[in-house]
Formats: sequence, C-alpha cells, structure tokens
Amino acid sequence: AVFVPVSMMLVFTFVFGRLAPVKLDGVSASGQPIPYAVFAYCGLLPWTFFAQSLSGSVTTLVTNRQLVTKVYFPREVFPVAKILGGFVDFLIATGVLAVLLLWFGIPVRLTALLVPAVLLVQVVFMTGCALFLAMANLFYRDVQYVFQIGIQLWMFGTAVVYPIRGDAFSPTALFVLRLNPMTPILDAYRDLVLYGRLPALGAAWPAIVVVLLVFWLGIWSFARLQFLFAERV
Repeated sequence: AVFVPVSMMLVFTFVFGRLAPVKLDGVSASGQPIPYAVFAYCGLLPWTFFAQSLSGSVTTLVTNRQLVTKVYFPREVFPVAKILGGFVDFLIATGVLAVLLLWFGIPVRLTALLVPAVLLVQVVFMTGCALFLAMANLFYRDVQYVFQIGIQLWMFGTAVVYPIRGDAFSPTALFVLRLNPMTPILDAYRDLVLYGRLPALGAAWPAIVVVLLVFWLGIWSFARLQFLFAERV
C-alpha cells in the first residue's frame, strides 16, 4: 500500500526535482510554492489506486473460472472486489500524504471536503474500465499483456508526475489530452488538497462525458455477454 507510491515518488523527485526540474504553477493555500515531492505523491496516490486495481481486475474472470462456470451469481463481483481492495490500500497510503503536508507546512483548506466527490468520479470510471477489461480478457487472453504495456504509456500521458500546461501544447492537443479522464481527476485532487481551490470544471467536461460513457459501456457490454462467460472461460 505504501511502498509503491513512496518509492515512485522518490524516483520521480530525483529525476524531475533534481536532474530535470519541472516548473510547477501556483502556490499552496499558505502562499508558499508546492514542493515537487508533495505534488508528485498527490498524483501517484490516486494513480496507483487506479493502475493496480485495473491490473488486478483484468484477469479476475479467468482466475476464478471454477466459480464462473459452476455457481450463478453476479460476475461483476470479481472486478469490483479488486477495486475495493485497492481502495483499502489507497486509504492506508493517504497517511503518507498527511505526513508530507505536515512536514512541509502545507495547510489543508475546507475544499478538501470535496475530495470524496472526486474519488466517486474516479471509482465510477474505474468500474467501467474494470468490467470491460475483465470481459475482454476472457474472450481475448492477450488483453492482459497489452494492458500492462498500455497502463505504463497511459501514465506518461496523464498529469501524474508533471503538470499538463496550457502554454506547452496547442489548443487541439490540449483538448485531446484532456479527454483522458485521469488528468482532470488528478488535477482536481491537487486543487482541493494542495492549492485550496475548486477545480476548473469548464475544462473537465469532456473527460466527465468520457467517464459516463465508459461506465455505461462497461456495464452494458458485461451484462449483454455474460451468458457466454462459462463457454469462454
């Protein structure tokens, strides 16, 4: 729960905080610049929850083939259980973020009370992805291997360890990057916890549409093809 995000934070702090410093915009609620280590960990925390939960969800139908074929119950339980397990790790690792905020003297404002709303959006997106990936891997077993590569590329296309600055991309490229729901989700965590401000919902609406579409597609396709699971497993 703690080792993965902390170790990644140390690596990226050395690379982007020392070797190739990343310029961070804005200041904390107390008026001081945000240390890169805190910025990185605040992104790595929800990203680790996202990546590890989906990685575990991909193979859940295959690894539980005996239950899938012999017992009738909602098969959605398997991928959703992985998300719930990842959520426990997420809560434990949040303690490290609290320690970092205290260490660097970054105050937490009332805006942090809205974090559960952002977490809910993330879980909705993760649920749609998990259901679709678990089902797809049941029909095409190479999905799990493609996903392991894709999640690494996805990380560097998301504002996990560096900000996606508007002046660094063309408006078209910025719009495409913003279609990735994880970027505005991570930005929202940082806005609420580190900067003490409300997220910019105007720039996040395309990602919200994608979240709802993925959630609907995951539930619809999983329910529609569930009768074939026993044959394919």
